[in-house]
This record gives sequence, structure tokens and C-alpha cells, in this order.
Amino acid sequence: MSDLDLQTVIALLEDASCVMIAAHDRPDGDATGAILGLAHLLSARGKTVRLHGLAPLPNRYKFLVEEQALNFCLEDCRETEKPDIFVVLDCGASDRCDAFSHRDAEDVPVLNIDHHHSNTFFGRYNWVEPEASSTSEMITRLAFKAGWEISLPAAEALWVGIITDTGRFIYENTRAATLQVAARLIELGVEPAKLGSSLYHEESWKTINLKTRALQSLQSKWNNRVAWFSLSSKDFAEFDADPSDSSELVDLARNISGVLLGIFFYELPGSSETKVSIRTKPPLNAIELVQRFGGGGHKRAAGCSILQPLANAQAALFAELETLWGDKLKT
Repeated sequence: MSDLDLQTVIALLEDASCVMIAAHDRPDGDATGAILGLAHLLSARGKTVRLHGLAPLPNRYKFLVEEQALNFCLEDCRETEKPDIFVVLDCGASDRCDAFSHRDAEDVPVLNIDHHHSNTFFGRYNWVEPEASSTSEMITRLAFKAGWEISLPAAEALWVGIITDTGRFIYENTRAATLQVAARLIELGVEPAKLGSSLYHEESWKTINLKTRALQSLQSKWNNRVAWFSLSSKDFAEFDADPSDSSELVDLARNISGVLLGIFFYELPGSSETKVSIRTKPPLNAIELVQRFGGGGHKRAAGCSILQPLANAQAALFAELETLWGDKLKT
């Protein structure tokens, strides 16, 4: 699907002296890993690197920078130097990247690097590989192809992106090529046990409290083929938490035996907007449902926003779900 070959992508980045990098709003592990990984790679090559959308870093991934002295800015930068290229990572459409609408100049070329099937090819340049496990895998292969030095901080960030988007190498997007890339990162010094502990064995009390509250709301229908739970803005306020503290909860519903569709609704604090994260098992394709609300993603993992309070958003989604898959789920 890409309209660029890898060598052209390398040339675009090599020719730039100042690069601005962003990803989709509320970055997950892959978006965070890809941004930090590419930033390390380009900074090591003497580029001026500006990041947008990682201030603050999601709590889950702060360990990637807490012990590192980074020589590029981790805050949203508004420096005088105009970027030569604007790289948007892991983002299926321009309206899912706040930085896109606030970029410094309309004439700065956009390089869109992504692996979502639903990508709209919104860049001047588009490197899109839906068969890749993650955008972080793509950035790693880019570095290998270019012969760039990959520092340990870069390798660790890219590992986190790969491991989170493959569900620790158990999702359908895990290919032989994915494991080959991962093996090379280990050869560069990545310690899977160390990073795995930071990712999965260091849950905060905020996350535990949100998980408990979410499970209390768990419901199902259609012979338990659909399961869902939710968190309201009041829930986040009660535990002094934010949505980044609940980023991994959606799998709780999908992992129940017999469930084909797991849904996590969460109300954004301070607004009447509800985010919806969806996980599916075959034969359901999550993209088919979220696209009805302007969302996107992958067959097994997708999401959307509904500009309504929690209860109304749930009603709207279930109405569409009934139309789309009602007969399939009832049989």
C-alpha cells in the first residue's frame, strides 16, 4: 500500500536538518516507542529533533526517559527553527493528530509512517505497511536498512513499541520478520525481562483502583459473545487518575472465554466526549464498527471517539452494533 520505498524514506530523513515528530493523540506504547526511537536515531545523526504530543509522557512509559539524559526536547517545542519535514507516526488519519492542525507551516512536507489498515494516506509522502506488526518495527527496519547506529535507549523504546502492539508476541500481527527484528534489538542490549517488568509488573494503585471499578461495571449480552465495561469522568476524578492509567484495561473483556467482542468505554475528564476501545476475535473485524464513528485501527484492535456523554455513547454504539453484527452474534 505504501507509495514510497524504504530508501526514499531514508533519503527524506537524511536530507532534513530539523525534524518535527508526532503521533496520534493520547499515544500508546507503539506511538511512544516509535517517537522516542526515531528521535534518538535522528538526534544521534546531528539532527535538530522536535517532539509534539509527548508532554507529559504517558505514566506507563515514563521509565523510558527517567534515567536517560536526552539531547532533544521532551516538551512540546515551539522553537524558531522551521522544520524541514514533519513526521507523523502510527496515525491512521490527520484528524487523530492534534499536532497536524497546529503544525508551524502548511508548506512543511508531511511524512506519514504507519501500519494501520485504515490509513488515509494524508501525507505528502506515505510509508504505510499494514502487514507490519507496529510502527516501531518499521522504524527499526528503517534504521537497519540505513545503517544507522541504534543506541540502547533507542532500542529499548522500539522494543516497547513492538512488544505492546503485538501483545507480547501473541497477536495475529506477529510475523517471523517481527521476531527477527526483536532478536536484533536483543543483540543490541535490550533486556526483555527488565523492560517487561517495567511495563507489566509495576502497576500503580491508580491503575488497580480503575481496574477494580471497571470490572464492577462489566456486562454482557448476546449469549456472552459481547462484553463491555466503562469508566466515567467521576471515576477518574475519584482516584486522581487520567485515561493513560487505564490504557491496558480493554483486554479484560476480550480475554473472557466465549467473548468475540470486548468493549471499553471511558469518558474523558472535563468533557462530554467518550472514547471507545474495541478488541475482537475472528470473524469480527473491529474496523468495520469504529469506522461508523470516524475511528480506525486494526481488525483485532480499534477505537473511536463519540462526542456524547457515556450513557449516550453506549446507546449509539450498540445501535450500530445491532445493525452491523446483530444476526451474526445471536446465532
